[in-house]
Amino acid sequence: MPFFHVGGSVTAMAATVACRGTQIVLPTFSPAALCTALERESATAVLAVPTMLISTADRAAAAHCRFDSLRTVLTGGSLVPEAVASTWIDRYGVGISNTYGMTEMAGPAVQTAPSDPLDRALATVGRPLPGVEIDIVEVGTDERVPIGTEGEIRFRGWGTMKGYVGDEAGTGAVLDEDGWMRSGDLGVLSDDGFVSVTGRTKDMIIRGGENIAPAVIEDAIRELVPEVVDVSVVGVPDDYYGEAIAAYATLRPGASISLETLTSELAGHLPAYRIPAHLRIIDMLPTTPSGKIQKYRLVEMFDAEGT
Repeated sequence: MPFFHVGGSVTAMAATVACRGTQIVLPTFSPAALCTALERESATAVLAVPTMLISTADRAAAAHCRFDSLRTVLTGGSLVPEAVASTWIDRYGVGISNTYGMTEMAGPAVQTAPSDPLDRALATVGRPLPGVEIDIVEVGTDERVPIGTEGEIRFRGWGTMKGYVGDEAGTGAVLDEDGWMRSGDLGVLSDDGFVSVTGRTKDMIIRGGENIAPAVIEDAIRELVPEVVDVSVVGVPDDYYGEAIAAYATLRPGASISLETLTSELAGHLPAYRIPAHLRIIDMLPTTPSGKIQKYRLVEMFDAEGT
């Protein structure tokens, strides 16, 4: 992870220093270089966002890497697909530690432990870390929703920012006088304290009045469509429904897939209104330097096509 990002500077570097560990630093991210470093240096842990884990696992399979010393995969930065975590657990016998937080909270605020039950490790981002409180409220309000009900995730704790420098309006929009920090993410809190992130409030697709979380569709495609390496789903303009679902996918070498095949693979597993109306194959999903997929760029690409 880059050191200008909280994932690299706090989750990776500061945490390694705190436990007197040794950090292996790569100048830039490369699946091949990461595989080589993990093997050659007998690394016991690796930190990588989901897009990195997907490409690294693909490279490792092709190169027959064993990762015998690896014990823990620490991940976060975006919603971690269950299929991605399962690949690392099943193939390399590692423990998965999902982290969830934001720069405004000084990094991770919620985390799973490698020793957590498998269903919790795969389907949640864990429980609040010491000194952190979690609240789930109706989107745009301060009204708390019942346990098990989806709403917007809020944080409060020792790492909460004081505000955005020179931006009082921006600060007031996300941070209230009681110290609660709005995440902009949708989630559910279980009765045993585990948090599940279900999507982004801004990413929500509204098709014909139906609210659709892209993550549900993305997870289904990764699990059910073997040709696909990674996928990102966005809402695009539609004259009839207001928004339609478009899937941008990267494929395994030599693979091909049509919209008709994708529809057939998903039929019976997703309701018809959640099956993408558009499929675009691209060489690489656009990401930030920290590995988060830039969905707005996919929408721009679709708009530029004029279809």
